Amino acid sequence: MVNNKIYFEEITPEMIVAYFPDGGYTAKSMAQLNQICSMEYSNNFELVEITDENRDELKELGVFDVETF
Repeated sequence: MVNNKIYFEEITPEMIVAYFPDGGYTAKSMAQLNQICSMEYSNNFELVEITDENRDELKELGVFDVETF
């Protein structure tokens, strides 16, 4: 069972903005984001991409601060 959902948006291949349960982070690549998640959560995480299709729903769920995103 996955307990930690990490929401992310790939701005460019070198700039990945991620929202962790304890705050935001910018990674330099998807590989770096995966490495950070693995170190922090072992195998107990799921990466969820923020897209145009799910952005409004995620805002309503409070995944990220509406004022800054």
